Amino acid sequence: MSDFNQDLKLTVHNWLAEEQSQKELHNQAKILLKKIDRMTLPESVHPFAGMDHDDKYHESYLELSNATKLVIAKISLLELNSLKEKGIKTILTLASKKYFYQLKERNRQKKHNPWGYTYKRARTIFADKKKNPPFTKVRDKKVIKYSLYSFEKDNLLADDPSYYPEDKKEYADWSSPTMLVSREDCYPAKSKFPKEEQTPYFKRKHLLELGRLFWEEHKIKYGRHYYLHIKEFTFYLSAFYAWMLPPQLLSYDDLDDYELSKTYQPLSNHNEKGIRSLATELTYAWDDLSRDIFYKKEFASPPLSNSAIAKEHETTVNKIKALHARCHEHYVNFCNTDNIGEPISSWPETDIREFIAEVGFFCKISKSGHKEFIEGGTCHEQ
Repeated sequence: MSDFNQDLKLTVHNWLAEEQSQKELHNQAKILLKKIDRMTLPESVHPFAGMDHDDKYHESYLELSNATKLVIAKISLLELNSLKEKGIKTILTLASKKYFYQLKERNRQKKHNPWGYTYKRARTIFADKKKNPPFTKVRDKKVIKYSLYSFEKDNLLADDPSYYPEDKKEYADWSSPTMLVSREDCYPAKSKFPKEEQTPYFKRKHLLELGRLFWEEHKIKYGRHYYLHIKEFTFYLSAFYAWMLPPQLLSYDDLDDYELSKTYQPLSNHNEKGIRSLATELTYAWDDLSRDIFYKKEFASPPLSNSAIAKEHETTVNKIKALHARCHEHYVNFCNTDNIGEPISSWPETDIREFIAEVGFFCKISKSGHKEFIEGGTCHEQ
């Protein structure tokens, strides 16, 4: 070991052993422990799983001590002296942030924390320069506190709460991303396990498509393109994909607080536009012939016979029966699936009737008409 490293090690040891340093180290350890206790962590991630409070506090103190030594080990003696002039609290705060960030990264697991996993995955994919991703910027590089992205290099930063909805439920009123990536697309195409045992996630190509959609939607709302928070993009997605389980928002002042809550709250609702987007998503998955068959069998008064529809489309009765059965099965499954936080079949009766009416409307227009309707934000009369 060089004399420089020996001097640095001795300096760190002496500094942390000082009475004022120990006092501040204990205070920061208490703060760190409170933060960790507010999180929902599986035992495989929780650093103090199964311990009583006193043991947790002691371990928190040791973890912070080690984290501080790791931070100091990566800086020069000159930088260390500079930090000493600012006080021990400065470097302890930095060490605590780094430790907490690394803990949150470990907690962003696909099954346990799908919202955090989606954020982490999007951040990784967007920053992969080898595969033509969007441009990215990182704020607070010492901790990698949060990232921003844009599909144009010279955009300004949307780095203020005023650039985003304060209530994340408002994202449900933006154009639905399910037109690009259906909820079914989030599950493996082939799996030996039933759907309720599968873990949904976004494929790389889908995250890039949805990232651009959010970027374009933001321009419509705020007048120009910006570098956008990837966490806001994740909140936007969670307004439409209930399986993401978004965390309760505790504070907009500190983006790190987004994943502290133990209570997960679905952001989506079934207001008029939410109902319409679900009806569009359902019927958009069918081809024009299937929609026409479903409309004439389920909505026409009186309903048309299979033979009449087959004659109109110059096809066989068996084909009409098969397509109708397929659409009907999809319709029933869709209504009984947890699409926006609760199955459609459990909605109030007035909302169910509204949804059925929307399905009937969209069965009457072509697939290209679906896109024009959604992109133009058109309203219609029932």
